[in-house]
Amino acid sequence: MVRTAIQLQTLEEFPESLPETIARIGRTPLEGVELFGLNGSSPNAVADALEEADLEVIGAHVPIGRFERDYQNVVDAYATIGCDRLIVPLYDADAFASADGVAEFATKLSTLATRLAGDGFELLYHNHSFEFTQFANGDETAYDSLIEAATGVDFELDTGLAMYAGVDPIMVLSRHEGRIPIVHLTDSVPGYETTLQVELGAGELDVTECVEVAREAGVEWLVYEHGMTDDILGSLTHAATKLPMLSHGREAVADETSLSTIIDDGSSVSEDVL
Repeated sequence: MVRTAIQLQTLEEFPESLPETIARIGRTPLEGVELFGLNGSSPNAVADALEEADLEVIGAHVPIGRFERDYQNVVDAYATIGCDRLIVPLYDADAFASADGVAEFATKLSTLATRLAGDGFELLYHNHSFEFTQFANGDETAYDSLIEAATGVDFELDTGLAMYAGVDPIMVLSRHEGRIPIVHLTDSVPGYETTLQVELGAGELDVTECVEVAREAGVEWLVYEHGMTDDILGSLTHAATKLPMLSHGREAVADETSLSTIIDDGSSVSEDVL
């Protein structure tokens, strides 16, 4: 069964602590969170908040430079939290301009993955749009080459960013079945910087088909993200309404107005609608 989560970058402007935001998400039908830093909170405080909210931490975005500068503190912090998937969220776009650049980055990721595996962690890479540069040999992209070359590394496909690059994310999921355990289910209207990310369902992604293909491809988690939202609470409410419908194939647990009230006032969703 595909489960649902939210990337906490979407909510980073909430005027509250990370444990308070986790508690807020715990009042929704979402099942997990993906961390984007700890926002000044201690690993123990985050771990306690996750337990109290009955949420699973599905992964954490960690820039590759942090591994290089502060490896031991990174793994110690996320081990305390109980997060065993660490995700490189971004890399130098120039690396994807040539086959040699991709090969070099694949080696770097593979080396890091081996080290992390020794400490009990899995490594993933999250795409943007520049990874989908096409090389001369047919329709293979730099992203395809990276997946083929990187050993011990899995991938987190951002559907909206792939689509913004002119690539069909549904085809990417099918092509790389078994290598993409997490999907950032994002939407986009390609061609305009202002619509790089739009609300899920407001862009050009065939959301229903994408979820079906993700399920068939062995995806474990659908993660909501809207990094350009101007309505943080509205985006959380939309995520908590839309994703359970898509992933579990059932009617909405509540309309968005009711769920917004639940999220905002501290009440909880009753068990009979989960």
